[in-house]
Amino acid sequence: MLMQTQTVAAERIGEPESRADATAAHVDADASTCRDGIRKRTPEIDKLVIELEYPVMRHVVLRPEAARQLDELPKSMRARIHAVLGRLQQWPEVSGAKPLTGNLAGHFRVRTGDYRIQFSVTPDTLIVERVGHRDGFYEG
Repeated sequence: MLMQTQTVAAERIGEPESRADATAAHVDADASTCRDGIRKRTPEIDKLVIELEYPVMRHVVLRPEAARQLDELPKSMRARIHAVLGRLQQWPEVSGAKPLTGNLAGHFRVRTGDYRIQFSVTPDTLIVERVGHRDGFYEG
């Protein structure tokens, strides 16, 4: 019965019968029925779905120097930096964060336009160390 249904569907869409035979061979016991009564294979991925927990939100802490640097920025840039700080709460699921090298190894940076945010990460806290324009940001 299932083989006949697959053959009718194949003829309706112009596929050769051999393709319908191959499709029917892969239909398993978990097949579902479409609106027009044609049985259709349920994807195997449905059986393999695993629920993942959302990452723990990190506390974002600004050092006094970083807070002062943030206050000195233009109002529009402060708004953009605050948006990035909100994204940093979801560390390590942050796009655009890059690890620093050399004497800043163990620190990270994220950019927004021409401005950079330098930070380090502890198990439950993200510490913002510097905020500023890219010119000379990594010096001294």
